[in-house]
Amino acid sequence: SYTLVPPTATAATSSSSSGGGAATATHVPAVGDGHAAGDVRMSPEERAEYEHRLRSHSSEANPHEQHFQLHKKPAERHATVLITVECVPYHDWQSVVSVMSLERLRDTYPDQQFNIHRIISCVDALVPEHGEGVRAKFRNHNLSEAIKSLSPYTLSPPMSPHPKTGYDFPTLNKPRALMSFVEGPGRDLPDDHELIITDPDFLFINRIPLGSSRLGHAVSGHYLMGWQWSQEENIIKHCQGKCKHLTKDDIEKNWLLGPPLLVRMGDFRKLAPHWLNITEAMVLDGDKGKSYGVPGGWLADMFAYIMGAVIENVPHTLRQDMFVSDTSEAEWAKLTLNGYRTWIAIHFCQDYDVRSIIGPPYNFRFNKHNWHERAPKPPTLLSCDADTQLSMWKTNTGGQFNPPPELDLPHPPNVTWRAERWEAGLIAEAKKTRVLWLLWHIKHSFDAYFAEYRRRYCPHE
Repeated sequence: SYTLVPPTATAATSSSSSGGGAATATHVPAVGDGHAAGDVRMSPEERAEYEHRLRSHSSEANPHEQHFQLHKKPAERHATVLITVECVPYHDWQSVVSVMSLERLRDTYPDQQFNIHRIISCVDALVPEHGEGVRAKFRNHNLSEAIKSLSPYTLSPPMSPHPKTGYDFPTLNKPRALMSFVEGPGRDLPDDHELIITDPDFLFINRIPLGSSRLGHAVSGHYLMGWQWSQEENIIKHCQGKCKHLTKDDIEKNWLLGPPLLVRMGDFRKLAPHWLNITEAMVLDGDKGKSYGVPGGWLADMFAYIMGAVIENVPHTLRQDMFVSDTSEAEWAKLTLNGYRTWIAIHFCQDYDVRSIIGPPYNFRFNKHNWHERAPKPPTLLSCDADTQLSMWKTNTGGQFNPPPELDLPHPPNVTWRAERWEAGLIAEAKKTRVLWLLWHIKHSFDAYFAEYRRRYCPHE
């Protein structure tokens, strides 16, 4: 297995969650073992307080903006959210969305007290065995002071392109980055400290079920990726013989998992090396001539984490309400069939387009890949130009910008949580309401968070 190299940089933090400031070396503090309630729903008292605070502002205000005006109470924090990113513009703007949505939870709900820590795969953390491929990938982007001060962070040596083979498989950076946290700032955390491991393309809109994991048992999102992977020899050969006994029922109950992950630090110290070493082994098994030609394809690192959890016997409870990513009936049935009322996060990894579901005259779309380095137009989402948001929406719709009126409402539009019968007309109507609901949250939160970014970090006349 790959010899781990200690990180060459420590964490940094900003002076406060509401402003910039010079970064200073630090690490995530060791905290006590108190837990927050696992129920994501507010109590009647919390709901009354929350609604009173919202009513103190204009009823037309964007609720994603309002929290920045609310009083922030210092509180003891018993969990740490870890966000793994690369130091590229594509992840810079996603970091703004993810971090600020987490700040909103922390500032709005009394029981949502957690640290926010990013682990950044970056050229600044290169180690000698990394070749020119890694240097070329990251050399043209330096982390700005604004991005550095978004939250505390740790720099991690990139592993894609792979230092031995040159094979570019970006998801390998994630387990390496998390290993940097375990070896670095995480080494002082007690075993019962709770980690929430997520990706930058998660927009959090409701309370995280803090305290729902325990030592020996984790909690995760539920991914509809089937159980057949557990029968593929080129995958399970990396499972140390522990996966062959798993049945279809076992897989579907405990192992169709992925981020967000809630896991205790004591368990993660055992899981992190498996996650890295198995992912790397699968990448080394791959066909360098094919895009993502490794066992498990783009999901290789997810299968590697699952196998590590099987090896260490850390089953996961699959939270059906952890995230939503599309408008399908199968996705939304996870929520309604299990008695939940709303989602914790939106995983904005799909194409959201009213043209294909609603049709003319409306034209509104969001696809994160339009703002990737590979996109024809260079990303400018973190520009200090006040027209950033409008240009973003126009770019995503090919310049024809005509959003449905539901997206201008001060509250999310009504949504069909579940089509009562499997009929084409009912399913189509349900998908229409769902894409509007998803786009409303994406549009309002992005508008608010990029405006807050400019308020914090852009020069003012």
